[in-house]
Amino acid sequence: RMRGAVSQQVGAMMQGIRSVIPEDTWCQIQRLTTPAELDLLVCGLQDLDLADWKKNSNSDVDPETWDLFWSVVGSFSVQQQKGLLEFATGSPSPPVGGFAQLPGYGNIGTVSRFTIARNLNSALPVASTCFNTIYLPQYTSEEDMSAGLLEAIANRNVGGFYEGAVAH
Repeated sequence: RMRGAVSQQVGAMMQGIRSVIPEDTWCQIQRLTTPAELDLLVCGLQDLDLADWKKNSNSDVDPETWDLFWSVVGSFSVQQQKGLLEFATGSPSPPVGGFAQLPGYGNIGTVSRFTIARNLNSALPVASTCFNTIYLPQYTSEEDMSAGLLEAIANRNVGGFYEGAVAH
């Protein structure tokens, strides 16, 4: 009964997959992967490893801002951390291989590390998802940074492309 309820949607999804993946390749994928492995390849890792995220990130901010950022992110719930990751990268989960494999702008296989940079033009954080970069205003307290990041997370699906995010 459950399968019947979503059969039309599953059929549409399979039609979409088959339109971009050749039949012989699809057959190989089915033979070589389990459903759980295919889910992992398509959806990425579900758990966030904060140490891996920090280790595979770049800083274009002063050491105090860097430490403050990771302290605030560490205080967030997993859902808030995933929301922040989605705000900055466009995806709420890291890819297979962890943050060291975060895809970037350009060719397939391009890797672009998560980056924290300065934002002197806005009172709130701004993101450039193509480059996995979050631009932070100068915050002086954990409370202010937390409030700014939570505001960005709450409004991550509002608005549109903002070219000023990449202008220095």
